[in-house]
Amino acid sequence: MKAFSSIFCLLIIMSVASCESKDNADVPQFDPPPSPEIANLATCEEFLQAFNEELSHIAYCTDSAQCGLVLKLTSCGCTRDKVARSDADSAKFHDIIARARAKGCDNLPLNSICDCPSADGFACVDQRCSWNYQ
Repeated sequence: MKAFSSIFCLLIIMSVASCESKDNADVPQFDPPPSPEIANLATCEEFLQAFNEELSHIAYCTDSAQCGLVLKLTSCGCTRDKVARSDADSAKFHDIIARARAKGCDNLPLNSICDCPSADGFACVDQRCSWNYQ
């Protein structure tokens, strides 16, 4: 009887564990690309690569509700500024921009048309935060 009780308990534990792993399978994984190392950036090409990597890191999303941090001065303004996750820390991103400008680099994608299209909040498109253009 003791062996039956042990086997029964083991089966219950295994079924609970199985249910937990199935429930977690429906939850989207939130694993943004890594933030770049920026201490030794020297060339404009390295600044551009770091800019793109950091933007991918802070703007990574799985749902539009995560987005909402407008990255001021990343275009002519309004609804053309780049957007990041609401919980993102943009300090490193802005540091890359400032250091690139101080170095004389003008290759960062910080220009846009200035038509300021209407937007209804934010969107997550291809795992990147953006404006929800109407």
